[in-house]
Amino acid sequence: MCLRARALVRDEAGLYFSPGMQAGGSPIMSDGRGAFLSDVQARRSARGGSYGAVLRASPRRAPPAGARLAAAFGRARAFGVGPVRAADGGRCILKRHPTTQENIMQTLGVKALVFDVFGTVVDWRSGVIRDATPFLAKYGGAGADPAAFADAWRAGYSPAMEEVRSGRRPFTRLDVLHRENLDALLPAFGIDRASVADADLDALNLAWHRLDPWPDSVAGLTRLKAHYIIAPLSNGNVILMIDMAKRAGLPWDAILGAEVAQAYKPTPEAYLRTADILALRPDEVCLVAAHNGDLAAARRCGYRTAFVARAREHGPAQTTDLRAEQDWDVVAADFIELAQRFGA
Repeated sequence: MCLRARALVRDEAGLYFSPGMQAGGSPIMSDGRGAFLSDVQARRSARGGSYGAVLRASPRRAPPAGARLAAAFGRARAFGVGPVRAADGGRCILKRHPTTQENIMQTLGVKALVFDVFGTVVDWRSGVIRDATPFLAKYGGAGADPAAFADAWRAGYSPAMEEVRSGRRPFTRLDVLHRENLDALLPAFGIDRASVADADLDALNLAWHRLDPWPDSVAGLTRLKAHYIIAPLSNGNVILMIDMAKRAGLPWDAILGAEVAQAYKPTPEAYLRTADILALRPDEVCLVAAHNGDLAAARRCGYRTAFVARAREHGPAQTTDLRAEQDWDVVAADFIELAQRFGA
């Protein structure tokens, strides 16, 4: 972004001029000593004196232009706009700092940040692979691949929730859906369900409670928590989110999401009920997610949006959500940069 204006230079009397102004033109602004600048040029010519003399002799007073200018630059800086640069040749004197969006969200009135969790805050794939490896070594067929097992288990995630979203099934918490998908997955990996102890299946199903955060997640969340309400807006159920937070050190202010809203994303109820629970308008809430589709659904509900790419969520061959696909309000490389963008 660039605010169009003339470059300014300062004369010996402390007044600012545009180098490109016509001879005999008026100065653009004063140094704050209060003259009405529309009169300065005429009175200077009449008196044959300097601008400084005219300013000192002026019988008319205005609010200090310096104060007005300082206030204007203060407002500009709130949007990440940089300083006057007279060397820009009249093309642009206000430029954004490298942290373009820093503090913008505060200016826009965001009071809470809510987070997609699976893939955005935590690395679900590595955690499931870790816990599936000893399970498959005990029960799996020859050559059972833990990574393929994790991907196949995750592939049942959205179809299971769609049964609820469509109304074909009453709301059912994600732990139950995960366990049903796990049971259905076993034959594809050469495992006879009857041969597996229920306790082992229960333990494996809790792999989703034991996921590790991405390396930047906890530090970034901790910084944001000092300035904003932070909470998950996840399709994970409450006890899953609590267990995960305790193990990973995620510093949530509250546990929100699908089970609290009784609706799975991306249905509007998941977003709107979350904002209502926080007693906030949707535009006072920002969803942070690594998934463009989630952000698009939140934006349709009036949320602010922040995209953080997690290019290895689905492993080294990932082809989706590698970059922001719309003009989200904030785009950050990780949660540390996200915190900087939010002034935290």
